[in-house]
Amino acid sequence: MADALRRLIRLSVSAAPPAAETARLTAQLTALADELEAHLPADPLPRFIPPDEDGPPKDVPLGGAMPYDVVVGPFNPIALPVVLDFDPRRPSAAGSST
Repeated sequence: MADALRRLIRLSVSAAPPAAETARLTAQLTALADELEAHLPADPLPRFIPPDEDGPPKDVPLGGAMPYDVVVGPFNPIALPVVLDFDPRRPSAAGSST
């Protein structure tokens, strides 16, 4: 769904339909939003999945822990298609020169 919404966002600022068509499409999108709103859960979905006691999982991208984040969340339609990975800290060699 997020991919379809990203496409709609991109098209909404790129397409130039006539005024009547814009009004018709707006009515359709409003009806879809109303339909989707009927499925809101009583308890909101978690926006952040906390790491385990030993730290974040090493095999899950950052977006997996923050699925609705505005920057890396794959389920947030305004998030850019970015994948961030982190390397564990590497100890610096004492006395080494660069």
